[in-house]
Amino acid sequence: MHIEINPRGRRAGFTLVEVLVTLVVLAILSGVIIVGFGNWREDTAETEVSSSLSDVALAMKNHQNFKNSFPSGLPNSFKQPPGAEVSYASGDDNSYCINSVSRSISSVKMYVTETGEIKNGTCP
Repeated sequence: MHIEINPRGRRAGFTLVEVLVTLVVLAILSGVIIVGFGNWREDTAETEVSSSLSDVALAMKNHQNFKNSFPSGLPNSFKQPPGAEVSYASGDDNSYCINSVSRSISSVKMYVTETGEIKNGTCP
C-alpha cells in the first residue's frame, strides 16, 4: 500500500474537523433556504388570493354601476383565477361578502365586502 505524504510530512486528505465544519455549514445553509422557500410560497399565495379579491370587487362595482345593484352571485365578467378559489358568501342589492382561499396553501383565506377592503379570514 502506497500512502502519499505531503511536504510537511502528513498524509494527504481532509481532517475530521474540516469535514464536520463543512457539514455544519451545509446544514445551516439548507435550513435558511428551506425557511425562505416556505415564506416565499405563503407570500405568493397571499398575493394570489388578494389579487383575485381585488378583481372580483372591481367586477362587482362595475355591475353595480351599470345595473344600480350588486349581483346575487359572482358576476359573469369575473373568471376564476388559477391560484385561488373565489366564492360568493352572501349579499343583497346593496352589499356582498366574497371569500377566497388559496389552492396551494389552504390556510390562506381572505374576504372582501362592498367597501372594497380585503381582510384576512372568511366572511363574518
